[in-house]
Amino acid sequence: MLVGILPRSTAGRGACPDKYCGYEPNQTEGMDPAIRAAYTPMSDTRFKDLMPATWNNNGYSQGTGSAAFLKGDNWGIYEGRLAVGIMGIGFGGTPAGQRIDMLSITPDGLGINNLTRMPLGFSKRFRGLAMGPDNALYVAVDEGEIYRVTAEPIK
Repeated sequence: MLVGILPRSTAGRGACPDKYCGYEPNQTEGMDPAIRAAYTPMSDTRFKDLMPATWNNNGYSQGTGSAAFLKGDNWGIYEGRLAVGIMGIGFGGTPAGQRIDMLSITPDGLGINNLTRMPLGFSKRFRGLAMGPDNALYVAVDEGEIYRVTAEPIK
């Protein structure tokens, strides 16, 4: 008996366009980013009282991994920013975007002041981010490696 995964609608979305419902086994090259954006809203459309999104990754369909707030004065001006792992693999018209973004969130928590890309010198699919007791950022990637990321204070 052969069991397959059938595309299905979730989160209040309509029917799957061209039998595409995300990263499914029947996907070969992805889909046009505009079609994906229309089909896959930023939030679950079944709930009408949601807050509006304050960040949308420029409309790109690039998955986000986990996030962690940078803690410790060793992070200098970046202390308190939210580090977010991005897993953009670059297909179907969406550019690659494997990186860690640092978001400066407004004091009320409802918006973003600015976004800075963490200068790492390498690109991976950043799956898991967590702060360690040593104020370093520990980052897990698809290949199973764990990186320890530190920062020198800016003087």
